[in-house]
Amino acid sequence: MGGRGSSDSRLRGFVVKARVYIPWLYLTRYPFLYIIAFLMMLAETSSPSNREKQWSGPNVLIYGHLGTVVVCATFLVFQYKPRLFSLILAIEQPLANYALLSYHSTLSSQSSKSPPAVSDWQRLHSSCRLVLQFASYLLMASGYANYPARRSIHPRVRHIAVCAHGIYLVSLTFILLNDPTLRSALLHSLAVLLPAEEHGDVLCTVWGLFLGGAAAFYLSGHPNKLLSTFTLALVLPVYLCCWNIPLWQSHYGAPYWFCIRNILDDCCFLACLSFYMFMFR
Repeated sequence: MGGRGSSDSRLRGFVVKARVYIPWLYLTRYPFLYIIAFLMMLAETSSPSNREKQWSGPNVLIYGHLGTVVVCATFLVFQYKPRLFSLILAIEQPLANYALLSYHSTLSSQSSKSPPAVSDWQRLHSSCRLVLQFASYLLMASGYANYPARRSIHPRVRHIAVCAHGIYLVSLTFILLNDPTLRSALLHSLAVLLPAEEHGDVLCTVWGLFLGGAAAFYLSGHPNKLLSTFTLALVLPVYLCCWNIPLWQSHYGAPYWFCIRNILDDCCFLACLSFYMFMFR
């Protein structure tokens, strides 16, 4: 009996550590995944006439941003001053994402072929992810980057990160309530709950109100395990719709690696929700 109890306790200890260690592992390795998605998107969206210009002019600044992200992420992985380099990533990563969006818009306008039509809603969603990246790595800079060392948490920095996540949820709520493609995709996913089409707008409105209510709690800077679990239940179906790559390619012509980059960004928020659920005190 003693051996069985000891094995059960070890299993519970492993689960407790894994549910925090895995999100921490993702956030510390995410910048490298982002670099891969960035470079693949350059190869996907650039035409032969523009490839000679990729390493000249202002585009060199983009690769300079990416190089800074690689350096900071490397130090973060090896736990060398992780708070400092998480703070640098909180500033640098949104700049790199902004550079990606600007570069894609410029390259599409210069292309001789008809550029893929990324809708204004898709651009808005991608822009909102700039706030998400800032909030996620600011949360790491507050002390979570030191895991599993369990050093002290800086409460003011964490409070700002939580509020920034609230701003992201507000923007996600706005997009859900106004983007017709995302609304129809969510209704299609939730058809088993409410098959009647005439109640679809009501369902999306109620869903958006719940999501907006959760955002209000994050804006207050005081989430808890129950609220984070509720937020996960609301956000995950929306994310599953956003991760439907054929949908966005058919409706908006969004590039494949553009969608992959969005998926990687969304997973950062899911990782932060795990911190809120299991480590927030």
